[in-house]
Amino acid sequence: MIYIKENNKLKEICKEIKDTANIIGIDTEFLRKREYFPTLCLIQVSFFNGKEFKTILIDTLAKNLRLKPFISILQNKKIQKVIHSPIQDIEAFYFISKKIPNSIEDTQLMAEFCGYKHYTGYGNLVKELCGVTLSKSKAIQRSDWSKRPLTKKQILYASNDSKYLIEMYEILKRKLKKEGNFKFYEDEVKRKFHKKLIVSVINDSWKRLRFKLNAKNFLYVSVVKNLCRWREEKAIDNNTIRVNIFSDSAIRSIAKKVPENKTDMKKNFAENKKISELSKADTRGILKCVKNGKRDYCKYRKSVKEETPFYYEPKGTKNIKLYNKIVKFLQNECVKNNIASELVLNKGNIVSVIMNFEKIKDVFYGWKYELFGKNIETILKEKN
Repeated sequence: MIYIKENNKLKEICKEIKDTANIIGIDTEFLRKREYFPTLCLIQVSFFNGKEFKTILIDTLAKNLRLKPFISILQNKKIQKVIHSPIQDIEAFYFISKKIPNSIEDTQLMAEFCGYKHYTGYGNLVKELCGVTLSKSKAIQRSDWSKRPLTKKQILYASNDSKYLIEMYEILKRKLKKEGNFKFYEDEVKRKFHKKLIVSVINDSWKRLRFKLNAKNFLYVSVVKNLCRWREEKAIDNNTIRVNIFSDSAIRSIAKKVPENKTDMKKNFAENKKISELSKADTRGILKCVKNGKRDYCKYRKSVKEETPFYYEPKGTKNIKLYNKIVKFLQNECVKNNIASELVLNKGNIVSVIMNFEKIKDVFYGWKYELFGKNIETILKEKN
């Protein structure tokens, strides 16, 4: 294990990776406080240089350490980066470089295409595939990775987190090809970790709300979606948690009242300090969201015969039989193809497709359409 906190050493090891390796294993340790992006504390990298297997720890908090050589490795399309469940690692890398790493491979996702449970942990997969039992110390995992010096236990724990990634990748790749699911995995990983990842996070932010949207009208939901996009963009730009920008309750209030102008804002929210004391720029942003929400609502109304309440959960919908039929079909097909059902069984998306709120090829895209989408289209036609 090599611990790096000097620029010369980092340049040297990054050159070695570039010259000798076409695949590396990566993990990170970070802190999440009240910022949007995690604070990167440590990067663990494992690779084979043609002669020996090496594991390096990059101390990202070392004074004056410049990560540019490693960012270059992340952007190198010829080098595969194997990460287990990489979304938070990608967020941390995006914050320091404003770029999404290229050629990402996700061992957790690979496992799900091999029939393993959804969100199978790194330690469980290492034991299953490599026959090695790793320490599951929650105390070390949750320890303060920003404190220096790191303890011997922290260093051992961190180095193990990248040590088996390449071996797991090779085993899972063979399994995927044997199952015939490798091309499906490739399609999914390209979509999941593409360059427009942050755009997807912004557009889907409304799906992570803490309050229920069920049985609301579509105008309300359309305004909520636009407000959530606006809030997410501001949170990213300011690197702060969403509630510091605009609370869920404030989003509910705006979507309920649907103000058209500044006068409406003052009249409807005079007693709501969080809204009435907004800056002029934020007020303009919110009114634009309302306007866009109305536009989206009008487009939706043109595509449906009659107005019905919006649902993002199956309970209470008029189409519960149709929903259950689609779910049963998906469950059976996932078992048949040895794919974790959670990869395709998103309840909200299925309801939205049934209600024509989301297009089937947006939900069941690419490999999903090939395996499931065409049959679901047939099931939906039977409804009409």
